[in-house]
Amino acid sequence: MKPLTTAAYLALLITPVATAGGATVDFAATGVNDAANDDFFQINFTTGNPSDFIAQIVYTLPGGTFDLDGFAAPYLGTLSGLLSTDITFSPTLGSATSTSSLTLTFAPGSFAVGDTLAFGIDIDGYGSPIDGSALSTNNALVTLTLEDTLSASDTFTLDPNNADTALASIFIQTVPTPAAAVSGLTLLALLTARRR
Repeated sequence: MKPLTTAAYLALLITPVATAGGATVDFAATGVNDAANDDFFQINFTTGNPSDFIAQIVYTLPGGTFDLDGFAAPYLGTLSGLLSTDITFSPTLGSATSTSSLTLTFAPGSFAVGDTLAFGIDIDGYGSPIDGSALSTNNALVTLTLEDTLSASDTFTLDPNNADTALASIFIQTVPTPAAAVSGLTLLALLTARRR
């Protein structure tokens, strides 16, 4: 067998080895939509690669609005792996009275696999009082964008096990960040061994 050239060795050593993977983010709207429920909207970055981070999430309410001058606009509930300073809501209280779309933007590198977030905000246009099932009835949409700009959407559907809960789940095919190239010392050792 013809021996590999130095250039071929270099190509093999620095070519990243990456396995296909994906990011799964699960969403829920659960319980009664009122001032006491700061965990009405729930987001769970369930699976993904260490290099996957959420950049932005957009909720859209067909026929409904997020009330930015109601009982709160919006307010954070349970956080795990995130700080309140990592999260920016748009529009904000005072910039508008209501909006059919609410955008959450995250600080770079902050919303990683295993992190969770919950928040509450008043919803108008779907009756009162409402619970999470209203998002299913009215085909509410959630759109996820990762930091690598890959994006996908899903429509909320009724949780078959909980009548007051709507669920959505988004999977985006991603590739992990390539492993670091072999160090110069390792490369030198391999090339030296080849010449023996």
